[in-house]
Amino acid sequence: MGMLKKRTVLLRSLIAAPFSTKYRTRLAWLREEAEWRSKGVPQSHVTKALLYLEETGAFYIPVPKAANTSVLAAIAKVRDPVLPADGMPAFMTELRNALQVGCVPADFRSGARVAFTVVRHPVDRFWSAYNQAILASREGVFTAAVRNALGLDADRALTPDLVLDYIESQPVEDIDHHFRPQYAICGLEMLPVKVARCETLAEDLARLADDGHFPKDSLAYVSRLNDRRSADIHDRYRGIDPRIRDVYKRDLAVLEY
Repeated sequence: MGMLKKRTVLLRSLIAAPFSTKYRTRLAWLREEAEWRSKGVPQSHVTKALLYLEETGAFYIPVPKAANTSVLAAIAKVRDPVLPADGMPAFMTELRNALQVGCVPADFRSGARVAFTVVRHPVDRFWSAYNQAILASREGVFTAAVRNALGLDADRALTPDLVLDYIESQPVEDIDHHFRPQYAICGLEMLPVKVARCETLAEDLARLADDGHFPKDSLAYVSRLNDRRSADIHDRYRGIDPRIRDVYKRDLAVLEY
């Protein structure tokens, strides 16, 4: 009976050990949650987006419509990625995040861990997102969210101005990721994050590779950003660019565009 009790205690310890680490990690992030919220940055979204690169030990924060597919494919050494109509390919979902790895905010602030992201000029990113979410897609989750938020009829065309109305009317954590301000995805104001830019993607990733944060053998897999598909719609609506800049003025300041 004594031996059985010892085995039971040992088994409980083995089961509890990983959960204790996860609990301590989550608790470290939760201690800062109120401060992050006060600054309009959804901490839980940022934490889950901090993706761990096994090869370098760095973390990459993907920003939708800012070359995130190209960068994740390059990390996985997939050339010319094709996204399926439904769901996401494995290379976009297989990386562990900061919570799963056991990293806390202090790790990044002390320099023990390094995070980097790729950003894009907010105006160009808006038009790329509008082209994909509104023009290139059939009625779906995003278009339904916009219509519900604004009380629009199902047959009402979602013009760029209406999408901007939607963005301005929603709490930042409720805005679709494709249109969510980049500061709220990266947490740049809350954590030290190295920034690469879509406009100079190859050069910036090469610099990160030289510093040991991006896998050098992944550089050859980085595909060129294709913005031609959104150029036509942008040309038609250039008159509202000033409003886009106003909606994303915090991004323009934080990202230094």
